[in-house]
Amino acid sequence: MSAGDTKEIRVVLLGKTGAGKSSLGNTLLGEDKFEIGRGLSSGTEVCQNANAELDNMCLQVTDTPGLCDTHRPEEEVLREVAKSVAIAGPGPHVVLLVFRCDRRFTAEEYEAFCTLKNLFGPSVCNYSIVIFVGIDQLTSKTDERQAVLKEMLKSAPQALKEILSDCSHRCFGVDNRAEDRKSQAEELRGMIKSLVEENKGEFFQNSLFKEVNEHVERLIEQQMNTRSITRDQATRETRFAILRDDPAEKSFLESVVNIIRNVVNSPRFRELCSVM
Repeated sequence: MSAGDTKEIRVVLLGKTGAGKSSLGNTLLGEDKFEIGRGLSSGTEVCQNANAELDNMCLQVTDTPGLCDTHRPEEEVLREVAKSVAIAGPGPHVVLLVFRCDRRFTAEEYEAFCTLKNLFGPSVCNYSIVIFVGIDQLTSKTDERQAVLKEMLKSAPQALKEILSDCSHRCFGVDNRAEDRKSQAEELRGMIKSLVEENKGEFFQNSLFKEVNEHVERLIEQQMNTRSITRDQATRETRFAILRDDPAEKSFLESVVNIIRNVVNSPRFRELCSVM
């Protein structure tokens, strides 16, 4: 939590690699804090975290690697997802499910959604907003973005309609390359605030987050006691240690990876992902 009355709002970006999560994070934070992949295999391949104080809140954004990217070893992806869970503790207030609206919706993207629900349970959808990046490819008129998106979604694949329905049809179209990124960022932050208020300020938490957060809390307390630093400082440094693969946290991260692996490899998960 930041100093003073500024409330920390934790946001997690989830989606396929190359969907535009890092650019969305930069748009949301109002500055370029996330590294953006370039080239043919562009996209975030490691967990990233950044924050900014905006609109009377400390926005803490975690950019995750693609959950279901077939071009990467499963172990690498699971390890980065484990980091995401650890640094988003004690739990995210909002999950942004990021898709491209100028590309075909894929089985991999549906699989990522299945992973989300299997890891965290269906109630995570109560904290989720579906974001469609690339809205500029559908219309050049900024004031028509959201109306054009809603019209497009009428003919969306059934699996995508299922996701929208589970998330109570909360959705938003984003142009990460627009000159007016500030105005759409303010609008999106408004949606985030409204969802947090709708959930009475509570963040999402399940048994996985609780188990991981207990360990993270011990690390924070240890930092505070041994270095005589504030809780804010200890929280930031603990998150950085997890992000940079601190050897001291190797066994902790491995235990989280095993939990996530068991879910992803479960027969129930495979059954859900066979819809497409």
